[in-house]
Amino acid sequence: MNKTILYIGWIGYRNLGDDLLWNLFRDRADKYFGSGQITIVPSLSGVNIQHLERYDTIVLGEGSLIAPT
Repeated sequence: MNKTILYIGWIGYRNLGDDLLWNLFRDRADKYFGSGQITIVPSLSGVNIQHLERYDTIVLGEGSLIAPT
């Protein structure tokens, strides 16, 4: 049975900590869950996090304040 996970983080804005932890989470999920077991939805622009009922699990990502700006 496929489960849907929402990963909430400041992803894709070249923020070192947020992007690093998103990549680690995604890689570990791929390693420990077989294909077809989970779908991970990153909170990129266009993803409405106001409607959470469609997700089985919500992961609140972590990050840092290190950015190129």
